[in-house]
Amino acid sequence: MLAAGFATCFHGALMLLARRAGVVLKDMTVDAAVTLARDPVDGLYLLSAGVRVNVPGVERALAVELARNTERLCPFSKMFRHGIEHVVTVATDR
Repeated sequence: MLAAGFATCFHGALMLLARRAGVVLKDMTVDAAVTLARDPVDGLYLLSAGVRVNVPGVERALAVELARNTERLCPFSKMFRHGIEHVVTVATDR
């Protein structure tokens, strides 16, 4: 579910930036993966995420620029790059 949300968010942000730049994206696809990886600090687990963008009919340099700018805009990209604030709360019936 996290990967699906990431792909959807990235796709929407990329479409927005392309539209603002006057670029028409046809048949563009975004594939995201979120997997478990080893944490190099403690040897336990952490999440690893990646996104692959396929932008047919667009020059590579422009596609790379759009993707890089999308990384700065997409909240999921920001979360994976900088982490996310989180709170753990415990509730009991006693």
